[in-house]
Amino acid sequence: LCLSYLFAAENLTSLIGELVDHPAVASVHLRRHPRCKADLSQLMRHDKVSEPAWGNLSGFAETCDIMLVPNSGVAIELLHLGKPVFYTPDMDYIGSDYYGFVGAGVIPLFDPEWLDSPDRIDAFFGPEWRGRYAVFDETIVTPLPVSQALAGDAFRSLVEA
Repeated sequence: LCLSYLFAAENLTSLIGELVDHPAVASVHLRRHPRCKADLSQLMRHDKVSEPAWGNLSGFAETCDIMLVPNSGVAIELLHLGKPVFYTPDMDYIGSDYYGFVGAGVIPLFDPEWLDSPDRIDAFFGPEWRGRYAVFDETIVTPLPVSQALAGDAFRSLVEA
């Protein structure tokens, strides 16, 4: 569960309660926004909840089966790492679906019923999903080295002009 810089503690506490009570959930790992210095003790009152010290996002993602995110560009990074990502509304003080990932069909709105429906997850992230995702991350259809070369070429053409 990724946390925003200014998270809504009461709503997060409620969501975490739902998660730890679900029989399919073995643990809930919290990853705070890099600028978040808030006390998380209220969120970690249950023994299934922890904030392990992973150095980078990919290390954190490797230990998780699904990712729950508030309004954050980290959703795109996590998708790039191959993780199923779900949007958790009202977990911060930014407007709902601020970046439009849910509206564009890139990530689904989280509902605990997803945990009981792996077929729904497969359907959401089906073949047509790739095109929706490419709107936010071109590297899904263009290899990263090609994108890097294009970015370098574009910058050089601006500087040399």
